[in-house]
Amino acid sequence: MIEGFIQNSIIKRAQTKGVVEINIVNLRDFARDSYGTVDERPYGGGAGMVLCVDVLKKALSFATNDLDQRSIALWAKPPAPDKKVILTSARGTPFSQNKAQEFSKLKELIIFAGHYEGFDERFSDY
Repeated sequence: MIEGFIQNSIIKRAQTKGVVEINIVNLRDFARDSYGTVDERPYGGGAGMVLCVDVLKKALSFATNDLDQRSIALWAKPPAPDKKVILTSARGTPFSQNKAQEFSKLKELIIFAGHYEGFDERFSDY
């Protein structure tokens, strides 16, 4: 879904000039089963589906390449000051030019974007 936007916009020109590198990770590559399941009903009930914490952890580990997937303690590792992980949400802070400038100074930016009810809250605590 995002590939079309990236290949036909100002972001494409930035990639061509080598200003930015964008890598897209498909959450279904880290699915729990052969059906590609990446979501489940919220534990507390409610409408919609939430992205599974175990799938998100595997995807984050893959994206950063410096987390040990075999260790549950990997979440105790503090983030580097030049890296940021963002979970998008309709309830979150709107993206602005100021945010864009702030993010442009980072060495690495990982954005989890999903069109679900949200993320498993256990993942957003990290």
